Amino acid sequence: MTCVIGAKCAEGCVIVSDTRILREFEAFNESKIHILWDKVVTAGAGNTAILDNFAAELSESKVPDTPDFGKVVKVIEDIAHGLQARYRPRLGSDYDFQAMVMGLQKFDSGDPYLRLVHGEGVSEDVENYAIIGHGAPYIAALFRLLYDNMLAVNECMHALENDTSYLAMVN
Repeated sequence: MTCVIGAKCAEGCVIVSDTRILREFEAFNESKIHILWDKVVTAGAGNTAILDNFAAELSESKVPDTPDFGKVVKVIEDIAHGLQARYRPRLGSDYDFQAMVMGLQKFDSGDPYLRLVHGEGVSEDVENYAIIGHGAPYIAALFRLLYDNMLAVNECMHALENDTSYLAMVN
């Protein structure tokens, strides 16, 4: 049961994810968070085979010519759309994929951003927080009560680190 949480904090963003994946009938611990071009953090939820392909295509993709988060998001949207076009006809209702993207608007500077990418290759800005994966319905109500966008990144990380296996931040 995947649960990935992306949240905006007072001075940055945080992505938190579990590490449990299922391959066939065996469970393994692997990171669902990927660092792209040493500048952008992504995390995905959905079918393990699609997530593997997503991670492989991300690692093979080229950094955009200019440090512009809009171009980064378009690269990730295009990868998601390509996967959807390729696998939805084969998997039907078993096709499931979402991702979060986090970084700084000019790679090394600028305001932090957090985007939710849907499996169809369309993304949207996350205003406060987003939760993806099969665990989302179970954690959403509790997280809504605990979330405070005025927490500093380090405070948010500290509050979440006892309950999660991996986290990443941009500030």
